Amino acid sequence: NLDKLLTPTMNLHVGLGYFHQREPSKPHEFDQSRIGLPGTGAVNAYPNANAFPGIGALLTSSGGFSPSIGALGDSTAWEQKPTANLNLSWLKNNHTFKFGGDLTIQGYPTQNRTRANGIFTFNAAESGNPWTNGQTLSLTNPTGFNYASFLLGSPDVVNIAQQTFTRLGGHAFAFFAQDNWKVTRRLTIEYGLRYDFQTYLREQHGRLSSASFSTMNPAINRLGAVAY
Repeated sequence: NLDKLLTPTMNLHVGLGYFHQREPSKPHEFDQSRIGLPGTGAVNAYPNANAFPGIGALLTSSGGFSPSIGALGDSTAWEQKPTANLNLSWLKNNHTFKFGGDLTIQGYPTQNRTRANGIFTFNAAESGNPWTNGQTLSLTNPTGFNYASFLLGSPDVVNIAQQTFTRLGGHAFAFFAQDNWKVTRRLTIEYGLRYDFQTYLREQHGRLSSASFSTMNPAINRLGAVAY
């Protein structure tokens, strides 16, 4: 902050600030070949995504529950917020004028590697009798077992996503002017005007979808769709 007395009746205040914080949510690095899995390709493309894989459906789902192990989340988020404010006070006769404004710029970069380590899902089919291949699995009398397929190192499905680096941002600013007018010793009038403006958060390249209630949805021929 800087305060400067420009004249005996005029004072200028200038303030600048910067707020920064980092929020990592990262698993430990791990070589997937140590557990007999060849890796997912993302490990080579994104070295920092070399983490223990996600392993799901180790047991046959019961009641909607299917236990899993491994790293499912991997991201680092930042908050960057520059701020500025300016105020000018001016005493003139029986008036005290004040003019000013402030600005806040919001930035939320996020580096997301979730699922870049690979999510392996195991199924009973890989450890079942060969004659059941292509047949509808019988939940009451299956011939295989998810955990046995896991021990064989035979995943049924592998999901993988590339890492993303997005940045949400917005800004807000305001201007004001006011006067403290001492009309008499027993009467003071204060009046002023202030304008505030704030944008919605958006991704810097428009890569984040949001609900748009004025966009036509061709699937149902009605307003209301997802827009970028």
